[in-house]
This record gives sequence, structure tokens and C-alpha cells, in this order.
Amino acid sequence: MRTIQLWEEKIRPIKIRELFSSRIQDDLKRIPFPELPERTEGCFIHAPTGYGKTIMAAFMLLQEEKRMYLEVIPGHCKFISTLDIFSEIKSTFDNKEGKTEQEIIKFYREVPLLVLDDFGTRKPTDWVYDVLYLIINYRYEWMLPTIFTSNLNLNEISKVYGDDRLTSRIERMGKVLKLQKY
Repeated sequence: MRTIQLWEEKIRPIKIRELFSSRIQDDLKRIPFPELPERTEGCFIHAPTGYGKTIMAAFMLLQEEKRMYLEVIPGHCKFISTLDIFSEIKSTFDNKEGKTEQEIIKFYREVPLLVLDDFGTRKPTDWVYDVLYLIINYRYEWMLPTIFTSNLNLNEISKVYGDDRLTSRIERMGKVLKLQKY
């Protein structure tokens, strides 16, 4: 039987090492775990740099990993910067041996919980927009929780992208949270 004690003592430290960079690992060990709902829902977290958006999203992801572990739900959550998704996809272009672009997009479309960190940081090309649309629209249609962090609010992202289809879906996927300086 899976227990909370086993999660806290053994599984959580492993998940932190597997899912997060060294900097985020240090913050997760240093900052007390906030009070969060048992089940993680999608949300869009925005605030200026240094307000704790990334760490809040990491805590939310860990909460969902814990729930999945305790309820014996297969699968794992994914935390990734938006730019890193495109770097991962581009690495497939000249590589005939590894994963394909379609396999990577399918993974991000279907992962039980996806955290897209630093969303909307730069004006996308048509290809970047199309890939984002494929991932976000699928997750929206299938009601898969997605957490976005951004320095911009949704109106600002609509202006950067020159379109509001993505931001309209994001807004309907969950709460929009503006973090305040603590």
C-alpha cells in the first residue's frame, strides 16, 4: 500500500531530482510547501520576474505527482520551459534514429499534467505558433490540466502572438493567477 510517509521520504526526493533543474531543486528544498488543493487544475500564473511563478508551478506539479502516486494512476507529469520544447523538436530534424517531431508533440499533448514555464517570452514564428496550437488545443479539447507561467498577462501575449486563439483557450483551461510579491 502506498503511503504519504513513503511519498515524502523516498518518492518525492526522487521526483524532484528527475523533474527539475538544480536551481529549482534547491528552491523546492528551501521553501516550505504551500497549501494547495488535492487535485491540481490548470492555471495561468503571471507576474514580473522574481515573484515565484516557476516555484509555484513546480509545487503544483509535485502535488499532482503525489496524488497520482497515492492513487496508483499511471504516467508522470512534465515540467519544461516553452523554449526547450522547441529545442527538443528541432533536434529531431536531422536525426533519423531518435524520436520524431510527431512523437514529441504527441507526448506533450497527452502527458497527464504539463507545466509550460516562461510561456510567451518571444514572438513566435508560424511554425512555433502551429506547434503550440497543436499542443494547447489538444489539451484544451481533452480537458488535460496545463499550468503556464509567464512574465506577461494574457492580453500582452495575444499582442505578441498577433492572435487570441491560444490565449482564449488558456483562459478557459483554468484560473488566471497574478502573483503578488511576497
